[in-house]
Amino acid sequence: MVSIILFGLLWLNYSTGTNNSVHSQTFQVSPPHRISAEVLTKIANDWRVQNGLKPYTESSIVCHIAEERLKEVKLDYSHSGFYKETSYFLQEVYLAENLARDWRTEEATFNSFLRSASHSANLKAPYRYACIRSDGNYVVHEFANY
Repeated sequence: MVSIILFGLLWLNYSTGTNNSVHSQTFQVSPPHRISAEVLTKIANDWRVQNGLKPYTESSIVCHIAEERLKEVKLDYSHSGFYKETSYFLQEVYLAENLARDWRTEEATFNSFLRSASHSANLKAPYRYACIRSDGNYVVHEFANY
């Protein structure tokens, strides 16, 4: 929790002779929620099982791509670097990517993927491997078959 103290000043009114006073009030403010890759992975796998799909297997190869992509999307929020990062895999591997940012909860992030035709298609596709990485705000979800 973060405490914020607000001060209000009431100045002396010389014409009426009233006293000045200083009032303070403290509010407790919760820090912004940070999106957890682990929680989002559980939500994705639970959703897949509920929809008759196999849960993803985490892959060190796919996680490496997700980690590199997370660094890139923080600088350029787009899929443009996806092809650069994954070009050496394209001959032998099927890859896809979902990106998100600025969502307040893991559920809201996942629901944003479901509302997007292309992101939802990635979630419904029979990818075996996946990895989610997040810095708390930006989310990268990589998918692969190899």
